[in-house]
Amino acid sequence: MQRRDFRDEASRFFRETGETERSVGFGPDGPIKKKGPFYELNPEFRPQLKDEQEAAQLLVEVIRFWREKIHMFCYQYTPEREGDLPEYNWRFGYKTPSTCGRCVMAQNLLDKIFGDRSRFNALPFVTYEGDRFYSFSFEMLKYFAENGYEATVRLINERKKDKLRKAAEEELEKQRRIRAEKERKLAEKLGGRTISEELRQQIIPYADNKSLVIVSPNIAVVQTFRSEWGSSGGIGYYDQVRVFCGSQSEMREWQWRDRYSASNDKPWLAIDEIGNIKISEGEKVTVEVELVNKKYGNRTVTFTFDPPKPDTSDTSRKLSEEKQKLFLVKVEEEILKIMNELNRLWECKPKMLNPYSTTRQDSEIPYRQPFIKQKEVHPEIGVAAFVTAEQIDHRGTDPQMRYTLFVVTEDNKQAEAKAEDHGYEREGGAFLKIIEVTAEHFVINTKEGKKTIKIK
Repeated sequence: MQRRDFRDEASRFFRETGETERSVGFGPDGPIKKKGPFYELNPEFRPQLKDEQEAAQLLVEVIRFWREKIHMFCYQYTPEREGDLPEYNWRFGYKTPSTCGRCVMAQNLLDKIFGDRSRFNALPFVTYEGDRFYSFSFEMLKYFAENGYEATVRLINERKKDKLRKAAEEELEKQRRIRAEKERKLAEKLGGRTISEELRQQIIPYADNKSLVIVSPNIAVVQTFRSEWGSSGGIGYYDQVRVFCGSQSEMREWQWRDRYSASNDKPWLAIDEIGNIKISEGEKVTVEVELVNKKYGNRTVTFTFDPPKPDTSDTSRKLSEEKQKLFLVKVEEEILKIMNELNRLWECKPKMLNPYSTTRQDSEIPYRQPFIKQKEVHPEIGVAAFVTAEQIDHRGTDPQMRYTLFVVTEDNKQAEAKAEDHGYEREGGAFLKIIEVTAEHFVINTKEGKKTIKIK
């Protein structure tokens, strides 16, 4: 099918209506101004376009013809700003809603070509950058204009997969270096002593933690901590103790600072350091750990485990580097798939009141775009968990957010939703945080407290 030639139509898209002065760069004395003709959209020109692909073809020619004469977008490469860059380096962006002159020009231009700028914003090559800002590359606009929707989506996905593969290789190399350094530090801490392979695999992540105590070839103790905060309140602090026994482990934590009120603080639960450790072995292995609090006095907690099995130095739980790379790609592909679906739904959602509105044009803003709130990936054991965040409703200017926990393992075919929470921000908001991930289970913190969920 023969394509229309939009070059003549593009030349009639604007008309000259006087003279203006615009900034073309910065010199030693400040902005460099240049006088030239002022242009506005030609109201007499009404393009007749059958679909978004033809609209994109017209936009390509409009940009080519007018780019050096008019700032059609708030953000664009021009010869004056960036040198005479080739087309594949051109990139453009604008905010909507916005009263910025260049953004308004872009809004009107896209409305005229696409009927509504929201139809343009929903095209696969347009990226939402946050805070009402959208951007796109001229290269992908042109590809869409020449090849259509499906081909553009395929190209974008292929590029994303290539990027994921490269990122997986870089991540593995990064983890290899980190692990080598932790192995070195653990060897220094052991000082020639030997420990079981199962214990080694568990305590490697804590090799550079000064509190790590290796009690026996099968038992170790380490102190950790975490903090939490949300859309309201302050910061809550927790001290933790983790005890490892062969392939088994248990973590306990104590909150000593409250998020909302100092009157609820419990400083006597804080842990300054780990004190004496006693082990009793029988039908069960009991580990008593002294928790030192220099101001309020010490206390003792007890952990109980099954006796460790004879060490077979079984490293089969650790995936090969090739499988780790494939797993990292799988995780990112699952994130991409879920986020694509959330973004598709987001594009269909209504608008909410803008709490910072100063004009009628800015009185409404889109729902917040979905994002990944937290991600924990352990490729060596083939387990990952991540939390998505999406706005699902609003009450006036108060957004209601939903957090959803997804788990990916080497064995499952796709990510599985395991937990969720939602809430209005002014009422405390949604709350869901990953605390711990192991090969057998993961631990999350919610409004109701800690929750352990088995992976299998």
